[in-house]
Amino acid sequence: MKSEKLNAADVPAKYLAEVLDLTTVRVSQLHTTGVIPNNGTRGRYSLFDAVPAYLDYVRAIKGDDVSIRLTLARAKKLELENDRRESELVRTSEAVEVFAAASMHWKSIADGLPKKIASRLAKIENADKVRTILRDELDGMYYEFEKGLKHLE
Repeated sequence: MKSEKLNAADVPAKYLAEVLDLTTVRVSQLHTTGVIPNNGTRGRYSLFDAVPAYLDYVRAIKGDDVSIRLTLARAKKLELENDRRESELVRTSEAVEVFAAASMHWKSIADGLPKKIASRLAKIENADKVRTILRDELDGMYYEFEKGLKHLE
């Protein structure tokens, strides 16, 4: 029985990429390096020529043990890098939760400041003394805040 060429034989790179489980960029690279022939029209390929050519290419590199080991090593390296990056990521919802808890903690500390120092400041006429008292109280608030943050970790 004679093989007939179908209209589907002339396909765009996108379709060929789907058939071969590649990206269109990879199909283009394989064409540029002479692995996959096109039908003379830019971005279009003969399915009946491209698929066997790609299979021959895969069979040829499959036996290349060095290429396989190199590919596996690169894949492992990428996987390790991705795992490391994922462990460094913080979900937005978690970050918002921590920020909200820290803000509430800061508010609870800051709310007590006026009551704590109002009577002391009322009696002082020296502006430098007022600044010193405020600075000391703010330093104490920062310390309390940092202490509270350690409990959120």
